[in-house]
Amino acid sequence: SIQSIPSAGGTNIYPAVSSALEEMLKINAQRRHIILMTDGQSAMNSGYQDLTDTMVENKITMSSVAVGMDADTNLLQSLADAAKGSYYFVEDETTLPAVFSREAVMLAKSYIVDKPFIPAVQNAGDWASLFQQGVPGLYG
Repeated sequence: SIQSIPSAGGTNIYPAVSSALEEMLKINAQRRHIILMTDGQSAMNSGYQDLTDTMVENKITMSSVAVGMDADTNLLQSLADAAKGSYYFVEDETTLPAVFSREAVMLAKSYIVDKPFIPAVQNAGDWASLFQQGVPGLYG
């Protein structure tokens, strides 16, 4: 549970992103996405380019959520941009459910391909006469 994580000050974002990336590289899935959420400043601001390059090369996306006024908004925005994700700023935790809902919808939409295509007819059997003038284009 997130509520069981103690608040002790200081934020070290790099190891968290690196660990999340390592885990994502182990997963064989059509869509792999990381959501980075923090309320603080990073203890270091270098080395992220290698991580985001690896994400892009492996088709892993990452969105970031800056929670509160103390969050490192510039870093979180640049990480989300570099990793082809979305950036969110929320002032308090009450808007977090909306952020996660939006991310879920965005990920679900990526599975829907709504483009015109021409079906290929094979082994039409008795139906072959229906396609003598070609096959109509479809959307889906």
